[in-house]
Amino acid sequence: FLTFLSMVTNTSVKRVTNEDIDDSIRDVITTNETALKYVLFHRWKKEATAHVSFDKIFLLCTDVVMESKESAPSSYDIFIDQMIKFYKQQDVETFTESIVSVPCGADLDNIDQIKASIIDVSKRILEFKSSIDMNRDTVHLYMDTTGGPRNAAMILLVISRMMAYHGIVVEDMYYSGYTRVKDAPDQIKVHRVLDIYNLFDIVAG
Repeated sequence: FLTFLSMVTNTSVKRVTNEDIDDSIRDVITTNETALKYVLFHRWKKEATAHVSFDKIFLLCTDVVMESKESAPSSYDIFIDQMIKFYKQQDVETFTESIVSVPCGADLDNIDQIKASIIDVSKRILEFKSSIDMNRDTVHLYMDTTGGPRNAAMILLVISRMMAYHGIVVEDMYYSGYTRVKDAPDQIKVHRVLDIYNLFDIVAG
């Protein structure tokens, strides 16, 4: 699983509006956790994958996401804490051991920094792939395209195309739409966007 963590500026509880999840997981704080929880919920519902998590969860993190301010936790810490609470129904250790944080620096308008970040996370994913017996297994990549700086979606797209070139299956992509609601919890809806990604295969022929 790959995502670009967003800076959390609003720690109030939001409500996930997708109809195909249980009420027990509708309350969230971050958009990033929403997509990951959505994927895992549907995996754990199926008997064949009831106890299957992600082997690796790659988190692209800018400096500001990792920063704590006074007594407030960092955006990274908020995401981790929310997911640990969710994983208590399975195995928290499985989650914590799967986390791979990839630092992205402070300035993602800097093209050299963008290149370095893409190379760094790509190397880490391919290192994981090299540890898998590809004669027996296939590496599947799930991506959340919601968070991060304004050019995050383009960076993730570049990474996904590179990984596909190296034989990794881009299994699914998600985007969490955020809606502000007056006098009620703000709402988040998870959208599958793999069909849009697949349009690039049409363009490429």
